[in-house]
Formats: sequence, C-alpha cells, structure tokens
Amino acid sequence: MTEKLESSTQTKISVTDIRQGMRVVARLIHYHGDQFWPLMERLKRELRELEDREKLLAELLSDGSKA
Repeated sequence: MTEKLESSTQTKISVTDIRQGMRVVARLIHYHGDQFWPLMERLKRELRELEDREKLLAELLSDGSKA
C-alpha cells in the first residue's frame, strides 16, 4: 500500500511521518476511545515494515562495499 501511495503522490513516507501519525492517533484513542486502535495497528505495521526495509538496505549496502 505504501508503494502505491508513494508512486501516486510522489512523496516518500518516513519513519518520522509514521511516528507523528501514531502520536496523533494516540491522542484520538486517549480522548475518543478504542475505535481508533485499528489505525494504530496499521501504523505499527507500516513502521515495522519501513524500518525492516531500511535496515535490510543498510546491511546489504555495507556488505556490498566489502566485496
């Protein structure tokens, strides 16, 4: 889903963006209730996937410089 968003809007979603969104959703949950938890879960998944991708790229690129 993120890839579609990036290609259609020409913007890149960053870890910082996702964390900011999570803070907003945390406030929504705090003040308005648990109906916003599915959004928090989605943001957690997106954050984990983005961090995993960045970690993998960093590992591969650092290994490539040794070859």
